[in-house]
Amino acid sequence: MPLRGPLRRTFVVIALLAGAVVLFAGGIQLGAPGLVAVSVAGVLVGGTCAGMAREMPERGGRSVLECGVLAAATTVAGLLLVSGVDVLGGGAAAALVVVLGMTAAVTYAVRRQRRRGKGAAILGFPGAMSTMASSRPAGRSGPPALPPVTSLSTAALGREWILSTAALGVRLEPATRQSIVHRRQAALDELERRDPVGFARWLASGPRPGSDPAEYVRDHRPAADTDAA
Repeated sequence: MPLRGPLRRTFVVIALLAGAVVLFAGGIQLGAPGLVAVSVAGVLVGGTCAGMAREMPERGGRSVLECGVLAAATTVAGLLLVSGVDVLGGGAAAALVVVLGMTAAVTYAVRRQRRRGKGAAILGFPGAMSTMASSRPAGRSGPPALPPVTSLSTAALGREWILSTAALGVRLEPATRQSIVHRRQAALDELERRDPVGFARWLASGPRPGSDPAEYVRDHRPAADTDAA
């Protein structure tokens, strides 16, 4: 165990050195004209991505300039990498690198989109989280605040627990994240109040992030109270 940190750093250093060698070999093969073409490609891609980022409300906390520079650097490094692999390993190895790179990029994009979708799915609208964080007085315009946990059915509390777990896995404003944490604590307190024994069984089962506490908790409230919820 103690060697995990040093070994990881060693592997990272070796990978960086190997990557630098491959990039250098790719630059040597391309020569001056090729390097100019690669640079122009990087500038074009960076400018395009910067323009796209300007129109996007969510950029993962990056500025427009940072998005453009990152896209340009990735493009240049990718082209040099393919060229270097072609020199050191041949055309087949270069083609394999291209396929693996495209697969990794598509996989990353799909997973990120899914995480965003899960975060936005909490209770059907993300504005509810911001409303909780800002404590908007009733009567003002904007998305409605979340109902009290005492007014929700046990099944609804379970669904909210699952959705809020997914929402905490994406980037959120600190105030919004804090409001979700408080809401989750209130939901747990309410579930425990309704069925302490069932709630204890859920905790004893070693609940996973996607587990539904409502499967263990029974609603022992009076029928009139349950119907009103």
